[in-house]
Amino acid sequence: MDQELYLRVLTALLLNGGRRDEFAHDPDATLRLLGADDAVTAALRGLVPRRLEEQAVVLLRKRYVLLPEILPEFFERLGEQRGWEMFQKEARDIWRPAEQDALHFLTFAQKHVAPAFASEVEWNLWRFLADDADFIRLHVLWPADRLIPALQLLIRQAPPGFTGCSQLLLGLGTQPPS
Repeated sequence: MDQELYLRVLTALLLNGGRRDEFAHDPDATLRLLGADDAVTAALRGLVPRRLEEQAVVLLRKRYVLLPEILPEFFERLGEQRGWEMFQKEARDIWRPAEQDALHFLTFAQKHVAPAFASEVEWNLWRFLADDADFIRLHVLWPADRLIPALQLLIRQAPPGFTGCSQLLLGLGTQPPS
């Protein structure tokens, strides 16, 4: 049996929830679709779909635990259990690096939780990290509870990618007395 092909097909099943659903319904057709030959199909046909799903959830959980480190304020507001349930829905069918997971999950959560659940500061930071075009970006922030804006300056620290940036938030004045 071709071990490389076996691992490629098994990996495709573990990383894509839709494929696991198809496999549970029609293993042979799914394995053919994934390019498995007769030997690999014979070896993988014996997989129990429930066990395959359990292993995939373990891998998904390993991805999820990185997100609160990347988006700490967001996850503090969202909560562990709610975040995990939402992440399973959003990320079950596609595998991404952690930083892309964070951006896609933030977008998903904004659509399904509340439009202003992530702060404008968090959104600006993640859009900057996701877009390699700029080395520096300046945002004017108009918080709803202030009459005077603030500035958010983002500076990329490394070559393009999700390797990090510096962030500086500057208030441009003080709140007038009420």
